[in-house]
Amino acid sequence: MKPTSIIFLIVSLAVVICGFATAGIASHLAVSQDIELGTVMAEDKNAYAEPEFDAQNVGKISISLDKATVNVIGGAEKSYIELVNFTDGMYAASSSNRVFTLSDSTDFTSLSGIVSMVTNFKGLRSFVDYFGMRKLERTVNVYISGDYSVNAIDISLGEGTVNIKDNRTQTDYYVDIASGELNMINIGTPSAVKVEIGTGNVNLSDCDIEYMSAVVKAGNVDATAQVNRFSVNIESGDFNYGCYSALDSTNVKLATSVGTITVDGQALGGFMQTGDAATGNIIDATVSVGDITIKTNTQR
Repeated sequence: MKPTSIIFLIVSLAVVICGFATAGIASHLAVSQDIELGTVMAEDKNAYAEPEFDAQNVGKISISLDKATVNVIGGAEKSYIELVNFTDGMYAASSSNRVFTLSDSTDFTSLSGIVSMVTNFKGLRSFVDYFGMRKLERTVNVYISGDYSVNAIDISLGEGTVNIKDNRTQTDYYVDIASGELNMINIGTPSAVKVEIGTGNVNLSDCDIEYMSAVVKAGNVDATAQVNRFSVNIESGDFNYGCYSALDSTNVKLATSVGTITVDGQALGGFMQTGDAATGNIIDATVSVGDITIKTNTQR
């Protein structure tokens, strides 16, 4: 890159930073004097955006954000992605090698981050939009149609909620949330679901899943579902599983260090294991502090 271009980027970045500082100071003064500032976005600003998304050529959707609500909704007429309350220049969306990627764009230590910020911000109006929208909940809506289902959906959040519902396609789901919750409703997949949550809960309702792994540091796993191979590891919290079948076709290994195992109303202490079923189906659950409760032949 030419020296003049580098100088231009540096100057542009300085202008952007000064704009943020000015808007921030003005916002602070306005709050101290009970004056509303920046709560109304620019007249031509649209809080909804649809990044370019070619469903026919996307096999994986990868979302990595600091804080947001992500909704994955199946049964749509077409596959597309909708962003709500995302400000210009503060996110990056791209498609490459059959992967659609959405992430926060805040890496100002790299030249690409500087270029993205400079090229996407559009003067003072963008600063007003930013400070007006940053307090609003950011939402990502991922609509999946049966015609162009994706092979994998990978979601990583620092804080937020992931809702996945009404999708019965051969899709792998990977969800990593530092603080938040995963809700899965009416999901069917002959593939895998892998979940890691720092603080928060995992909730499954009316789901049919071939393999699921749930790792939770502090929170509960509540499932009304049929998971053929279910692996659960909880440091502090409860595992409650209402499965649609009986346990005679499933190999079971349950353990809790501080808590009680209850199967169909019968208390079994802190450990239970069976391995006589000639099948690959298994429930393998370990809870450090908390209870394990399983109810079989649960009605849908």
